[in-house]
Amino acid sequence: MYSRNFHTIAFTGGGNRCWWQAGFVSALQRMDWEMPQSVIACSAGAGIAAALITETTHEALRACKELYNENLKIVHWTHRKYLSKPRFAQNTIYPQWLREFLGPAEFLKLQNSTFKVSVAKLDNQRRKHWAVLTAACRYLMNRDNVKWPKTQPLPRKLAGLTADFLDLSQCENLLQALRCLEATAAAAPFVSGREYKGETYFDGGYLCSSPSFLNASSKEPLACLTLLTRHHSDRPLTFNYFGGTYVQPSRPIPVATWGCTGAMDVDAAFRLGQDDAAKYASGSGSD
Repeated sequence: MYSRNFHTIAFTGGGNRCWWQAGFVSALQRMDWEMPQSVIACSAGAGIAAALITETTHEALRACKELYNENLKIVHWTHRKYLSKPRFAQNTIYPQWLREFLGPAEFLKLQNSTFKVSVAKLDNQRRKHWAVLTAACRYLMNRDNVKWPKTQPLPRKLAGLTADFLDLSQCENLLQALRCLEATAAAAPFVSGREYKGETYFDGGYLCSSPSFLNASSKEPLACLTLLTRHHSDRPLTFNYFGGTYVQPSRPIPVATWGCTGAMDVDAAFRLGQDDAAKYASGSGSD
């Protein structure tokens, strides 16, 4: 199952679980494995992919731990007279984290790469709250009940949201690239929606957490390597599905998706990715 001949690599979302992807790819690169030139990613997986493309993975990991250590709560409450309003820490931490390891030099690498991020585009501003509520409820209901359909999923529409891709090679400056990376991870209410070139975008995982489903091509069997972040006990470490190769964590990743305090051990997710990379390279755990 271990192969160097992938045309595309896909990073699924998963919040802090995506540090498993960083550990996995970093370990393979130390074995002289080259990451495929074509990269597609979703949600926090896009931030990890950006760090890998720009060779700033360790800077990104260090910045994440520093920001988490400085933050004491996942939710901060603001009080105005008789109204209390939640303010989620990730809404400011995530954009700040991206800026800690992505600068002008890194932007040039992103601009010269083949890197797309999946998003959920808002079709109608008047249905914004309904669209986000419906998509969030659907995600929460389905996240622990993953079903592998018998037919290849197609690009989806749901409650005023449409699955789409943003191409970072088309960004004209660093700010636009950062906005694309924020948009694909804009999982309201934790991270609010982002405006980009006149459109409003939300987390691509609201409609399809695996960007390879949306980018699949039957003409390229086994050409895409998809890195999952959720462990499925009924599947081996590595398996084939609709012409693509999927790798999953060998066990549940010991981090909370949205945790953002010093108690969050993202190093544990990174180390598990390294361990699973060794298993993958040796060919163990394949179907």
